[in-house]
Amino acid sequence: MISARRNYKVVALSSSRNGFGLRGMVIVARNGDAWEVATNDLNARQVGSWIGVAIDGNGEPSFAVHGWEVPRRLDNSQKVI
Repeated sequence: MISARRNYKVVALSSSRNGFGLRGMVIVARNGDAWEVATNDLNARQVGSWIGVAIDGNGEPSFAVHGWEVPRRLDNSQKVI
């Protein structure tokens, strides 16, 4: 169940690709919640852009809706976005 949304800013997008052709994209919310996700070119966002991500009932972002894979939580950002 989706209960809320959180806005994330794209702060980095790798130019290299993994074995499946996916690029790493780092996103950070205003509260410091930071993630790296794998994305293809169709679902990649431009660095500096904001994207609303649905938050499920457990408080976790639902990245699959955006076509993003293998999410990895990063240490919370200390910088205010």
